[in-house]
Amino acid sequence: MLVQRTFHPVGQGAFYTEEHLKPRTDIEFRVVYDCGGSSGKIVKDEIDRKYRKNEQIDAVFISHFHQDHINGLEYLLSRCDVKKVFIPSLTDSLKALYVAQNELEGSAGFYNTLILSPEEVLDTEVCTVEEFNPEEELTEEELSLVEGEFPKSIKSGVKLTATTCGWVYVPFQIANYKVADEFMEQLNLLGVNVDNIVNKLKEKDKRQAIIRAYKEVLKFNRASNLNANSLCVYSGLGVGDKRGGLISIQNKSFDISDRCGCLYTGDFEANNTQNLQSLLKGYLPYWDLISTVQIPHHGSKENYSDQLISKDVISLVSAEPGAKYYHPDGQVVKALADMGSKLHLVTLDRDTEVKQYISYNRLRALSSISLRYEKVLARMFPEYVVRTLLNSYFLFTKKTITENY
Repeated sequence: MLVQRTFHPVGQGAFYTEEHLKPRTDIEFRVVYDCGGSSGKIVKDEIDRKYRKNEQIDAVFISHFHQDHINGLEYLLSRCDVKKVFIPSLTDSLKALYVAQNELEGSAGFYNTLILSPEEVLDTEVCTVEEFNPEEELTEEELSLVEGEFPKSIKSGVKLTATTCGWVYVPFQIANYKVADEFMEQLNLLGVNVDNIVNKLKEKDKRQAIIRAYKEVLKFNRASNLNANSLCVYSGLGVGDKRGGLISIQNKSFDISDRCGCLYTGDFEANNTQNLQSLLKGYLPYWDLISTVQIPHHGSKENYSDQLISKDVISLVSAEPGAKYYHPDGQVVKALADMGSKLHLVTLDRDTEVKQYISYNRLRALSSISLRYEKVLARMFPEYVVRTLLNSYFLFTKKTITENY
């Protein structure tokens, strides 16, 4: 089994994809984590480059509902056949906070309906991931992403099995409601709640009062507190799977033993002690399996902790250097260097796109050949055409590649 993991060049956002490929066959399984960027057009163009019309995507994970993580979701749903969408569970206070923020940014419509009634706009199976309670024991539950009926809600820590090779996706929803609850207290004084906030925002006086309350709450809280609620996902082999392998990145290969996992963090607030301890406990069984960490919130120092990184771990930052947020922060870049982490900065520049090819045992040949030819083909064709050409090469080549899964 070969896994291709791509960190797409969408600037200040997050659009990450994985594909599970059986040798000499088509792709078996596709996953997306977040679907946003510096603008909706940037993500749309990247989706067009990545996927054919009506191509199947088996699972989409959404970390949270900020524009730079979802402004391509509506288009992705219209272009591709998305089977399941996983979203973080939201309290009424969080829903109200997101709705107010969307109104302030002039991006209501689809996004507010997504937050208030996701089933209305997603038109596919929707599953909410419940908040992780660190006081409880970790769940041993395991669910197949491809077989049988799927529940509308799952616990944090459930192992979602993707393919026949033992690969799993493990989501954790880490929540902190401080800002949202303070905002809801202000709304209650105005006679506003989650059920009527959309209509109240249409009334001039109420709208002004709601926006004023929103700004007032932010004055007494760091902006990063809005990112305190994020759905993180581990992607990799299950605990106890000791198959060795190779990970290839940007024409360089690293032996990884069983460390091929990736931790996707969205905009997780890692410098919040309570949040960080919850995350560390949740992923404790997987920590030694992680070779790649997506650094939270585009490399903001307000969301970073050294405890996310260990020596030789590959770190990924998606950002638009020079934009108004000045991400990644210089302190974070220095900290990663001091930790011995291999940092990849993914921007709007196509040359910064990062692709990882993860293969096992005799499948290593597949990885090196793909890397050799893909960059040349990518200059001439969309990615899905490149994928087909490479797959065809292995289908008709005289080389024998042993399947190990």
